[in-house]
Amino acid sequence: MFDNLGVSVSVERTKIVAASFASREQLAEALINDLDEGGIFVAGEHSLAAGESVQVLVRIDGVEPGIVMRGNVLWRRLARGPKAPAGIGVRFDASETSRFQFLHQFATGRGAAQGREGSRYPVSIPIAFVLSADTSVRSGTLIDISETGALLHAKPAPMVGQVVVVRLRDGRSGPPIPLRVIWSQRDAAGLGVLADRSDVRRFWDRVVAAARSDVDARLVRPTGGGVNGNG
Repeated sequence: MFDNLGVSVSVERTKIVAASFASREQLAEALINDLDEGGIFVAGEHSLAAGESVQVLVRIDGVEPGIVMRGNVLWRRLARGPKAPAGIGVRFDASETSRFQFLHQFATGRGAAQGREGSRYPVSIPIAFVLSADTSVRSGTLIDISETGALLHAKPAPMVGQVVVVRLRDGRSGPPIPLRVIWSQRDAAGLGVLADRSDVRRFWDRVVAAARSDVDARLVRPTGGGVNGNG
């Protein structure tokens, strides 16, 4: 999906399932709270096997953006009537604990829908980057691409306030992209794109469009049983 950028990159290959809810109450019914890591029930007949890695795109009507969470298929259920629809149970990865806690608090009315604006797309793009005050070239991976920035995985992560100048790893396409570090912890940092130049903005928009297309191609749509809360 990134061929239109003229570069060769490795992208995320994990399948994605969508879990859409019309209300907090429907989300609360779908959450699996008796797992240490947390989990969720995704309605519908999906072509996924128990143990398979998956990403769940959780959407709630009137709340933007959706939340993408990584996990594994714990079990599958065939339809046993209207009160026991077909679907899969997903156990979230331990790294998703804070996001699950947010979902649980929101579903039970103890949390507000606050946070970033715009959708994020879970891809994985190898990059080369330098810090604005340094000439040493480092490597890392951009994930969770959005119109306003991305999440960087690198060891060690750059510090808050630093400007990271990024090129896609082969460096053959597009201008260097400056991004400012908004938050940082261990081997991860949140970056905001500095798109003052029109060529940077245009290229970043192409990266986002390619990420959106890649995510859409990986989305596993149910073959029956509907979607959580929507039939």
